[in-house]
Amino acid sequence: MPLTHDDLVIALDALQAELPSMIEEYADTGDFWNAFAGRADAIEAGDETAYLNARIDAMLLAQGVAPEPFTRTTTDLTAMVDLLEADIPRIRAKHENEGGFWCEFDARADRLEDSADPSDQPALRQRIESMLIANNLKPENDVPCEG
Repeated sequence: MPLTHDDLVIALDALQAELPSMIEEYADTGDFWNAFAGRADAIEAGDETAYLNARIDAMLLAQGVAPEPFTRTTTDLTAMVDLLEADIPRIRAKHENEGGFWCEFDARADRLEDSADPSDQPALRQRIESMLIANNLKPENDVPCEG
């Protein structure tokens, strides 16, 4: 039976908390993906599959683990962009300097663009630009990537 949204958030938070120890425990990539997929597949999202996928990708990227590449649906992309926008304050607070923020933000935005169908990429770029403007952010090309 699909989880309620609150229970889905709790289950995903638990998976995210477990992720660093899973990465350490399963040094072999294949073993890691089998263990992670087993835990993630047990979470039944029902109508919130796009949210589930967005959270999973975000938690993997935050740990430096690239999600398996594939072309995302427009619904999945929308959920992931919504999540990225909601994460802006957390990303800003996490990094002591702008370089760290831009490195993390750009990595997540680039990953979204890479996984988008070419027909969705212009709208995705426009949405990312709009979120930056709404958050008074301007990309800096010369800011070094640091903590």
